[in-house]
Amino acid sequence: KPGAQPWARLLQWSQTQCSLPNSRATSMEYQLKEYLLLLATLVATVTYAAGLNLPGGVWQEDTHGGAHIAGDPILPDTHYRRYLAFYYCNATAFAASLVACLLLLFLNEEETISATVLRAVMVLDLFGLMGAYAAGSCRDLFTTIYSSLLVSAVFAYITKVFITYTLHRVLTNRTQVKGDANTQEEDYDANGNPERQDEDYDAKRDPEKQDEERNAKTGDREQDVLILLATFVVAITYMAGLGPPGGFWGSSQDGHRVSDPIMQDHYSARYQAFFVCNTTAFVASLLVIVLLMDKELSKAITGASKAITGDRTGASTGDKTGASKAICKAIFSPTRFVVLYGFIAVALTGLMGAYAAGSCREADATIYVVCLAGAVLASIFLQVAIPRATKKKCWGHNLLKLIHDL
Repeated sequence: KPGAQPWARLLQWSQTQCSLPNSRATSMEYQLKEYLLLLATLVATVTYAAGLNLPGGVWQEDTHGGAHIAGDPILPDTHYRRYLAFYYCNATAFAASLVACLLLLFLNEEETISATVLRAVMVLDLFGLMGAYAAGSCRDLFTTIYSSLLVSAVFAYITKVFITYTLHRVLTNRTQVKGDANTQEEDYDANGNPERQDEDYDAKRDPEKQDEERNAKTGDREQDVLILLATFVVAITYMAGLGPPGGFWGSSQDGHRVSDPIMQDHYSARYQAFFVCNTTAFVASLLVIVLLMDKELSKAITGASKAITGDRTGASTGDKTGASKAICKAIFSPTRFVVLYGFIAVALTGLMGAYAAGSCREADATIYVVCLAGAVLASIFLQVAIPRATKKKCWGHNLLKLIHDL
């Protein structure tokens, strides 16, 4: 029937979209399902522990008149507004993590609405985690300003990424439905039946596509390692920031303020170094997670753009192919990966710096830990530099060859 042909085209288009690996049917959330579940689980764990053991400690004894009761948190009596901000942000992050775990358990490959809801919940989870860290780890002006600046920058970037994602999904959905209605003529044979396109067979015959698939698998493995590393750094630095080494003052004797870190009074420089390194590692790890999610979003957008322009039907012209390559080149620029690995290096350096500043009290112990941290950084540098230097037509290869000849 002539009137049924548009509906047949729409049905064939939806089936094709579900079969495409880079289409909007396979969402980033589904591709990173296992690692997002691990992230949500760890966030739920640390926020649960932080909610039961609030930063600042608890009162050790009952006071006369019932002003304080042993076991009650000290933070509400000394920093009431910080306590409220920490409590609500930490509880929000905990609840959002539980919701994210449930959504991830039942997430399917074709459910784009659930993926959008999941992304919103994960953004709320990260916001709550950052707010709880800023409110629970700061006591003085320096720590408050430093933490607020970093958290505000990450907050602005995550908001920008989420708004871009939402607008792109809305515009892509509208354009895709309209564009596919005009580009599906060649998908039908003379009898009006949809033609099947064996893309897997074409990929097997095309060496370039085989190379692209191998590079994609290698990139996925690297991405898995990075998101696992960033997840563990976030969990470690969150707990260390809320409970700094040395504990908190439990009384106001000798002019000390209750619930303030003891290390801040005895080793002020070490405490500031610990706080700066720990907060930097925490924020850098959050940025790594967001950048990895944003990279997968760029892949999905590129696949959707190629589907709209007709690359998947084989009817695109050379101009359209060049446009798709230009899109890929613009999205996957070297700057993105330099920034990503730069944040990884900052997170690891901050983690080792926080350990050196927080675990040592004497100069000789500090020197020992700093030397160990330097050895770790040197080993990482050599593991990256040596494979590249051994490649031919490289100055490093010539240098290694000269050393070998000597």
